[in-house]
Amino acid sequence: STTMMIKPAQAEGTVSAAVLYKGGTNNDGYDCTSMISAGAVQSCEMAKRQHWLERDHDNLVNYPIENARIATCSAPVLNDFGPSGSYVDHFSIAYYRNELQCGFYSCIYSACIPYNNEFYIYTALSCPAHSTATGTTTCTCDTGYVPDAAKTSCVLEQYTLSLTPESATIEPGNTYTFTATVTNQDGSPPTEDVPVTVKLEVDLISGGHEHGGSDRPKGGVSPASGNNSFTITFGATEVSGTHTITATCDMCSNSPQKATVDVKVEGLATIPASQFYTFVGATENHSDNHYLTPEAASVLWSMAASYQFESGFKLNGVAPPPLLHVNDASLVWGGVFDLDADWETPHDEHKRGTVIDIRANSNTGAIAAGNYKEFIRLAKFYKADAEIHSPEGTNQHFHVRLLGRSE
Repeated sequence: STTMMIKPAQAEGTVSAAVLYKGGTNNDGYDCTSMISAGAVQSCEMAKRQHWLERDHDNLVNYPIENARIATCSAPVLNDFGPSGSYVDHFSIAYYRNELQCGFYSCIYSACIPYNNEFYIYTALSCPAHSTATGTTTCTCDTGYVPDAAKTSCVLEQYTLSLTPESATIEPGNTYTFTATVTNQDGSPPTEDVPVTVKLEVDLISGGHEHGGSDRPKGGVSPASGNNSFTITFGATEVSGTHTITATCDMCSNSPQKATVDVKVEGLATIPASQFYTFVGATENHSDNHYLTPEAASVLWSMAASYQFESGFKLNGVAPPPLLHVNDASLVWGGVFDLDADWETPHDEHKRGTVIDIRANSNTGAIAAGNYKEFIRLAKFYKADAEIHSPEGTNQHFHVRLLGRSE
């Protein structure tokens, strides 16, 4: 049979401790107090004494005495006695100091004065910075610190922040949920609370609103802050546009993280050009004002074609009427169509690409007053609903619900 020796697993959050050999001295620039081995302590202490001997000689050579006799001293000698009791090593160093000898009247020669030092070496556990000894060979990293890849030191814990999903599209007035998550290097949750803050911004001129303005509605996010992992609810207003959610974590290496939310009515498209109608009503605040659903655009085309060819609309019963002058439908992403660029809703409906205004006043190209009833009949034929809005005013027009719905 075979016996396998399994090395005990190192506990999570621990690092290997260094074993230092102590018992040496620290002076003259030689710190022999904490070394990686007993041999290193011996070498350090021997080098120190050799340095002393060389320094003694240099001092005597430079001493201002003519014809002084300078002795030649032997190098230090190490005597290693090995382990002794609880000590891992016991050694001594015999060495000489070259000292000037003085008589009654003068100092004219030096002598080698013997010395002997003994050392008892013991070991001590040494933990890396930001850790505490918790075992015979291991140390546990302090709160906020984790082992490095080699498990030999404790480094500041690095967190990673994610905000999911990265993008979403929702209808005006609806809500959507995002998740902010903080993890540490190995993908596990933090061992402490890691704060995350959340803010919301909106592209001021998105959604077809070129007028922008710092007072633009942008909905909200809740909560505005949290720890580690939590859900964030975004609530949209009735104004379409592009919003950015930003999650910030000062303790995370990849902060901030962003998610984009497009608030829009999907499925809208520019009304196709036609020989039966022409476009009016674009302004500097809303220059792109002719968007409908394909179904609604088809109804508009059919009504406009019939308006041209049916005998009831011909001028003097002979000439075809002017092309329909189609005004505001919906903006590119639908939602509130704030006619006065104030984020309010004076424009009834026009939010979902199924409603359009058609000129019916005294301006060029308007539906003649004598054709109002016939136009209302034509709309009903196509299951649409046409009614006069702003009567008697310069902005009088037909408000046409192309799919018969108020939206």
